[in-house]
Amino acid sequence: MNFKLRDYQREAIDSVYDWFTASAGNPLVVVPTGGGKSVIAAEMIREICTRWPDERIMVVTHVKELIRQNYDTLVRSWPEAPAGIYSAGLRRRDTRSRILFAGVQSVFKRADELGHFDIVIVDEAHLVPPKGFGMYQQLLAGLRATSPKVKLIGLTATPYRTDTGRLDEGEGRLFDGVAFECDIIEMIKDGWLCEVTNKGVRAEIDTSAVHIRGGEFCADELEEAAMADGLVEDSVEELIARSADRKSWLIFACGIAHATQICAELTKHGIINASVFGTTPREDRDDRIDAFKRGDITALVNVGVLTTGFDAPGIDLLGLMRPTQSPGLYVQMTGRGLRTADGKADCLVLDFGTNVQRHGPLNAVRPRKPGERVGEPPMKVCGNPDCMALVYAATTICPECGHEFEVARSKPDHDATPDENAILLSGDPSANIQRWEVSRVFYGRHRKPGKPDSLRVAYSSGLTREVSEWVCFEHGGYARVKAEQWWRSRLGQDPIPGDVTTALARIELGEILSTVSVTVDTEGQYPSVKGVLLEDADTFAWRADAEDWQAANPYGVSIGESGDIDYGEIPF
Repeated sequence: MNFKLRDYQREAIDSVYDWFTASAGNPLVVVPTGGGKSVIAAEMIREICTRWPDERIMVVTHVKELIRQNYDTLVRSWPEAPAGIYSAGLRRRDTRSRILFAGVQSVFKRADELGHFDIVIVDEAHLVPPKGFGMYQQLLAGLRATSPKVKLIGLTATPYRTDTGRLDEGEGRLFDGVAFECDIIEMIKDGWLCEVTNKGVRAEIDTSAVHIRGGEFCADELEEAAMADGLVEDSVEELIARSADRKSWLIFACGIAHATQICAELTKHGIINASVFGTTPREDRDDRIDAFKRGDITALVNVGVLTTGFDAPGIDLLGLMRPTQSPGLYVQMTGRGLRTADGKADCLVLDFGTNVQRHGPLNAVRPRKPGERVGEPPMKVCGNPDCMALVYAATTICPECGHEFEVARSKPDHDATPDENAILLSGDPSANIQRWEVSRVFYGRHRKPGKPDSLRVAYSSGLTREVSEWVCFEHGGYARVKAEQWWRSRLGQDPIPGDVTTALARIELGEILSTVSVTVDTEGQYPSVKGVLLEDADTFAWRADAEDWQAANPYGVSIGESGDIDYGEIPF
């Protein structure tokens, strides 16, 4: 029985095929926690093995629960799959299976024993360290000795590490770009993920005196700060006071002593709880997790073991009692509450570690580059003690209670607006986001050796500012889907152009809406388009109904020698 894929899961798989058809290098597929990465991997594996019977595939990760989950997902949809497991934790050491699900700890020194592989899928790819370090690098080096052309596909919810930036940037990177990325807001709107809400707390952990080493808080100092006089008692009391009717609490602690004290306080208040650490015996850990999933335990306190690969859809309360400098860890922790479940309306995040303030909303996290200084926190807590909502740092009036903040600086010149749920923003909070009035639009053919042509759309604002986007009518998979969306969003009619030549000819005939302004992210070497404002439909209809479109056209369309189209001034 094959899976009935969600639209975005189908697009993710097609985007990988399209990547390898048109590009060199190794792609990333970025899907939020709860988005079904194991389903994406399973269906892609089944399709590859069906189309190309000689391909051999390894799926590698670091947590035995993920190894088992990925394996079970595949055999559930494809019972006769030629699949095996190599994992000491699962007490299996299959070596000749055509599809091998492996724990990196078990196989990183045994590449020569495992033989040739054509494709390696890395689940939780954000854990692959920089060049020259770690078990993943040693495994891949060993595999390339027998399989020099092995292809690498990374699956992750967070395409960046703690202190070395994005996975597809920098010297020694293993991945060369993102083939597909889901939008968390759209997934919530479509019902694939649940709503996430949050409130500020009073019992915040003070990290001002905690040193940072290797891009993260010093563990001993952090735990000492988290256990300052009365802080654990206050945080647990606040957690309970805000829990209402929530039934499944997952709490992240700074260390074993900290977690033990949290559990003791929960017990004092009659809350059934348990804890799991890296040192917890395997059987005890499994028993406690199973009891938590069944609902026999209300609160599960963990230290660094349930951040990835942990699937408990019923979690409706997250207690972040562990501050982190890692944007990836922050996203992974909060991601534990994104899954949907019967009777679950949303998940409440109580952040005692000020992580939301430090890193910003889940859908707008930007990893810092090595050595980058930390500026003003991107979030702040409402000053009304009865509200304490977390809002974007530039907010002047709280959207929930109307509290007015003192304004110490002028209003930023960007369009980001605070959402009522500050842990998720519908606008981009980056100060690099700007809106440009468009004075000219240039449509032309973009050629790149070894790849299908694409349509280049260049938006000019004034004399010096320009930003481009590329519309891939001639590509397949997700790139083609995005091109279709681009065309239809501009009221372009079917049939959608199948190539750049047709698109240019139909644009010349005035078949699509023109652009009034663009929202641009100016960060980095090249600006990028984040959104567009198009002309109104009435003006478009007037142009389309005119007997002589060229005479009615106010945009000054002309055809260049190369067949490119240049739009003149737009009078809006």
